[in-house]
Amino acid sequence: MTVAAPGLGAPPDLATAIAERDEALLRLEQMGKRLSRLMLDVRTLFDLPRQLQTMGGPEDILRLLVYTISGQFLVEDVAAYWRSGHEKQFSLLARVALVEPAPPDNIVVDELWAAHAGVKPQALRDIPAGTFSAVPSATTYVVPLWQDGSLSGLLFLADQLTSGALSAQDLSLLQALAEQSVLAMDNVRLLQETQRQQRELAVRNEALALAYSRLQQLDELKGEIIGRTLHEFNTPLTTILGYVQLVRGREQDVLSDRMSRILGIIEENAGRIAESVRAIADAAYLEEGMADRGPARTPVVVADLVAEVVNRFQMIASSRHLTLDLVQQPPFGVLAVDVRQIEQIVGELLQNAIRFTEDGGAIRVSTSPWRPGQTDWTLAVADTGVGIAAAHHQRIFERFESARDVRLHSSGKYEFASGGLGLGLWVVRKIVENHGGTVGVTSAPGRGSTFTVTIPGLQPPPGFTPPAGLEIGPGE
Repeated sequence: MTVAAPGLGAPPDLATAIAERDEALLRLEQMGKRLSRLMLDVRTLFDLPRQLQTMGGPEDILRLLVYTISGQFLVEDVAAYWRSGHEKQFSLLARVALVEPAPPDNIVVDELWAAHAGVKPQALRDIPAGTFSAVPSATTYVVPLWQDGSLSGLLFLADQLTSGALSAQDLSLLQALAEQSVLAMDNVRLLQETQRQQRELAVRNEALALAYSRLQQLDELKGEIIGRTLHEFNTPLTTILGYVQLVRGREQDVLSDRMSRILGIIEENAGRIAESVRAIADAAYLEEGMADRGPARTPVVVADLVAEVVNRFQMIASSRHLTLDLVQQPPFGVLAVDVRQIEQIVGELLQNAIRFTEDGGAIRVSTSPWRPGQTDWTLAVADTGVGIAAAHHQRIFERFESARDVRLHSSGKYEFASGGLGLGLWVVRKIVENHGGTVGVTSAPGRGSTFTVTIPGLQPPPGFTPPAGLEIGPGE
């Protein structure tokens, strides 16, 4: 057996084994370095977004970006530029450098390159000459920063101190860092815009709260003024009408025709004022009083209420040569309603029809009969009057609204085209809605109008006994 003396060289098999061992150790070392670098890259990708969340604007974000790139890639120089007001000009916002001279404060970018530049970092040697008016002297790579589809920033990187070139992995990480930075800028901008809108909203909300408080105060004041005004009007009007009726009743025989006419004029005009006062009082009650309590309902044969009100208006209609017809078919159902208010609905609709129907025209009032399974009661008041344009169909149900020019109306209560306060149809709507119903109009200029009221809850006629097996309807 032969043993090699020290220093005279190892046998061929041992030398091979040693070489293979050294090669394996080298590969392990390289793998360890790559793993360490990979861990560093991963940590950078995780740490940077978290740090970017605390930044206040492009300058802070770009400063953090260049410091991160400088430490991550061991580059000599990193300069970050951001587009200023000029479309082609970019201004220096942040720089980390180990070399001099300092980069220029401003760079002008060729529009053609900006329009076709990709999102990936590019080697300076691959970019056409003349693309930039000036660049840092040691620049090797240019990284475009895109925001909202336009070139908004640029990063310039100098040579690495170690190998002098960036690997494909380095370029991918560099691109990811750039994209994260731009995304952070978008988030900061959105956050600032959101905060600005929140501040504006808070100011507006405060102003609205103050305005609402003021409106509540004005509304309370309005109610108080209306109440006092109604009282101040009602007392003297009652006195005037009382004395007129007293004089007419006791002194009729000694009054001259002229004095009788004067008393008639006084009575008529005082009565009109009294009606206006009552209309305002009704409106105030409907708006404020009924909002909390609702209507006082009493079960009645509603067809009888309609007939009574129509009879009251027959003489008025005749004085204008108007035909007033009532069409009602039995059986007449029972409806739980506020009696006075239902009479007011019919009266307001008839008064409206008389006012806007020419002499010699016709008015037709109809109601729906009770039928098994039918729980809605319908009232329709149709006329052959002047009609209403479609644009006014909703407006006329608002307070103090009229489809006609109030300056052109007649002063008489029931004369053609006579006017009022503009509260009648609003009162109708409020009463109907307080009874859970609806009101609408079908009309056109020159073709008359039909106002239709629908109120739910119609019950069978008094004493009605349904035949065996007959279903009457819900709630009956």
